[in-house]
Amino acid sequence: MPSILKTSDSPILKARDLRVRFNLAHHSFEAIRGVSFDVRRGEALGIVGESGSGKSQTMMAMLGLLAANGVASGEVWLEGRQILGIRERDLNTIRGNRMAVVFQDPMSSLNPYLRIEKQMTETLRLHKGMSIASARKRALEMLEAVKIPGARQRIRCYPHEFSGGMRQRVMIAMALLCEPAVLVADEPTTALDVTVQAQIIYLLDELRRDFNTAIILITHDMGVVAGLCERVLVMYGGRVIEKGQAEDLFYRSHHPYTAALLNAMPKVDEACGERLKAIPGSPPDLQHLPSGCPFAPRCEYVMARCLEEEPGLETVTRDHARACFYDGLGG
Repeated sequence: MPSILKTSDSPILKARDLRVRFNLAHHSFEAIRGVSFDVRRGEALGIVGESGSGKSQTMMAMLGLLAANGVASGEVWLEGRQILGIRERDLNTIRGNRMAVVFQDPMSSLNPYLRIEKQMTETLRLHKGMSIASARKRALEMLEAVKIPGARQRIRCYPHEFSGGMRQRVMIAMALLCEPAVLVADEPTTALDVTVQAQIIYLLDELRRDFNTAIILITHDMGVVAGLCERVLVMYGGRVIEKGQAEDLFYRSHHPYTAALLNAMPKVDEACGERLKAIPGSPPDLQHLPSGCPFAPRCEYVMARCLEEEPGLETVTRDHARACFYDGLGG
């Protein structure tokens, strides 16, 4: 588990009852259902779950990047300012400046026709009003901070001249240019091999210590969360179904879905030939959620009550909560 940084008591970012509804031609549905959390400066929060659980849409809603048919409600506070639903012009002063994102695929985020230098210095000139010379100096400092070898020469390269791991480092450098209060990393290691994954996670941990930046790590990989995060939200069916301190959640998970995710992780201490324990079935269709608990059709501990009633998020210990009727886990 990562060592815990000294963080401020007041949240730098907080979400309260965040909801997202998508309006289709003949009906609408909720993709995010009442998500609430806090993040403090210097803290790393992991948001985990399978594809379709609502992780990325939570981030898109906070940043005002939903599709045209998406509507967000609730509250999102950044540095004491309510930012959900504010004007696009005001959001543009926040995105990339006070709240930045590292997306899963850097090649779709970097402009293939512009040198890295141009892409980095334009960000600084837009948000910070820097001169070309000052912006280039700052860009070089950030490339060196993310361990790009030969940064003075590589800054003149195009994105395709970097490897996948190096492109991701460039994206992290660009995200940190303006020293944001919050960095959102959306599946930042998915397309990378395991050695480069470990390097990127170590880099993120090192950079948040240097800049005291809060990090929200969105991923389906519990192993990646273990390497970086102090607290974890587990999402399923568009809502939080368990949350707590990472160490407590990893060793004393209280929800069958969290336990299933952990059991599906490869373990280096298992005997050779040991089969991974896959979660049966598929995640629910958010347009047609089952009645009761959305995980009930896949749960080995399902009871009659689970099929009729959706459990609320209830406190287990001071820093741990879960949405489940079954009491046999977490011992």
